[in-house]
Amino acid sequence: MTMDNLFQKTNERVKNKEGIEYWTKEHSIHIVNDDVFQKFIKEKDDNALKIVQEIKRYFRHKQKKELKISDTSLVVEIYAHIIPDKIADYLPGAIGDIVQGRTEIIDCGEEGHDQDRFLWDKIAEFL
Repeated sequence: MTMDNLFQKTNERVKNKEGIEYWTKEHSIHIVNDDVFQKFIKEKDDNALKIVQEIKRYFRHKQKKELKISDTSLVVEIYAHIIPDKIADYLPGAIGDIVQGRTEIIDCGEEGHDQDRFLWDKIAEFL
């Protein structure tokens, strides 16, 4: 079975067996931060790492190279999007909408292709 057969394709996005949607570009991965994704992350402590490893395997398959971002840095970035998204549920209308608009897609780019990569990498050094 090929890697492409493991995923349901929707345009350039893929949806894995848990229903998590993501896609890759030349120097980045992109994850839909919806209820399905957040539920999966919350179910088990190591699920964030599991999805990171799955997406990196898919990146390697599609882009024919390794993604130059550590697993820990990606996990940090995932939580840095999930937590504000959840807090936004309790913020007044427009403010909550702005926060959720910025957290609905988790864009993770390599150094030089993501203005926040330095921050996530630095936080990951402490974990």
